[in-house]
Amino acid sequence: MRDDFCILIPSYNRAGNIPTIKTLKKAGYTGDWKIVIDNEEDKEPYYSEYGEDKVYYFDKEEVVDKVDRIDNFDDRNANMYFRNISFKIAEELEYKYFAMFDDDYTQIRYRFNKNLNYTSIPLEDLDTFIEEEIKFLEESGIETITIAQGGDFIGGKEKPTCPRSKN
Repeated sequence: MRDDFCILIPSYNRAGNIPTIKTLKKAGYTGDWKIVIDNEEDKEPYYSEYGEDKVYYFDKEEVVDKVDRIDNFDDRNANMYFRNISFKIAEELEYKYFAMFDDDYTQIRYRFNKNLNYTSIPLEDLDTFIEEEIKFLEESGIETITIAQGGDFIGGKEKPTCPRSKN
């Protein structure tokens, strides 16, 4: 796996129980990853479980005033703060490319086969998938790619948003 890419995993209160790490390995990922937590959470359990080199710790207070939470409550238990500075974090860590994977992923799957038929196939070579995505970024000139989570397609192939749906 290339050394200018990293998977950033925002986490909250899940030290010792981040299924995404095991899922990345199961999907054949061999590259770097970092767990991202903020200073409103105790970093020591993360450090002792994963090592300081695998944990990026940021100051949430520096981000709070720059983010519109679209509410008037002071509940700051959301990963939107990380998402708003993710490019800055990747740059500080000296990665040209990065992906964000939430901390609770238990599987990574394709939803369509080569014929664009709806299915559910486990991804077993995440390294190659990432290499192809980066190649697409470089050749197309676009800046970001978004890949949907399975829950974004609740209802499966029978939903009208599915390209192969009969609805």
